[in-house]
Amino acid sequence: MRHADAKHHSRGGDKQRPLSSRGRDEAAAAGQILRNRGIAHVLCSSAARTRETLECMNLGDVHAEFMDALYEGGTNSMVQRIGEIDDDVEAILVIGHAPTVPGLASELSYRSSDHAEADQMRCWYPTATFSEFAVECSWSELADQLYQDDSTVTLQGVHRMRG
Repeated sequence: MRHADAKHHSRGGDKQRPLSSRGRDEAAAAGQILRNRGIAHVLCSSAARTRETLECMNLGDVHAEFMDALYEGGTNSMVQRIGEIDDDVEAILVIGHAPTVPGLASELSYRSSDHAEADQMRCWYPTATFSEFAVECSWSELADQLYQDDSTVTLQGVHRMRG
């Protein structure tokens, strides 16, 4: 998931930018959709806007990890962090930033054989957008799936909180 809409600036710099009022509404709307998806673990960038996105989603009792690597790193860092999730966890949510989140979603969608949606994700992945994938491998094997033609990752849907 890409974080919800944030204010354009903050005295504390980019990492401290909070959500706008529209962003809080976007996050709440995303939370309504995701609340019943069985999410047990959240990997969240350490930036204020991602933390606030998670808070406004009101997902209930989930284990959340806040990571600088999801703020500072790219898709490889994100996949590496996902790969560290215990395989007992069936559903996770990753909240991060563009271009990392749309880039990874696009790669996974491409491997899912949905090339048109993969191209769309690269071009239009507004704030509070999230993509759902079914992953038929262990979390630690996900990185390998990005480079295989017989991927066990299937796109289930893309949800954009703004039209």
